[in-house]
Amino acid sequence: MGYLAPELTRTGKPTTSSDVYAFGALLLEVVCGRRPIEVKALLEELVLVDWVWERWRMGAPLAVVDPRLGGAFDEVEVLVVIKVGLYCSAEAPEKRPSMRQVVRYLEREVARPPLVLDEMFATPEFLQEE
Repeated sequence: MGYLAPELTRTGKPTTSSDVYAFGALLLEVVCGRRPIEVKALLEELVLVDWVWERWRMGAPLAVVDPRLGGAFDEVEVLVVIKVGLYCSAEAPEKRPSMRQVVRYLEREVARPPLVLDEMFATPEFLQEE
């Protein structure tokens, strides 16, 4: 369920954009070591995308990293993956990147993905610096 883009649950019609959403959920799942829907979690932690976005907004994006890594990870790389995962998981399909853009972000051909600017993914000022 957590891989399904919001519009897919309404229309039932998969698109390349809904595939991008699923890929974003997968990226976040890998970084966090959690499933996209965590049934046994607290209500505010139930949906992985929402939980990660809230931590990002609070200025604590590294708080979502899988604790089983024991702190042994490249912070810059993890932040790129989290940011790309959130970008792919935007609620509005037109706000999501193409897979070509995703690959360019992950391979660091492009400095960083722009953050989605709709209501759910409003960009706090501290996230806009480079």
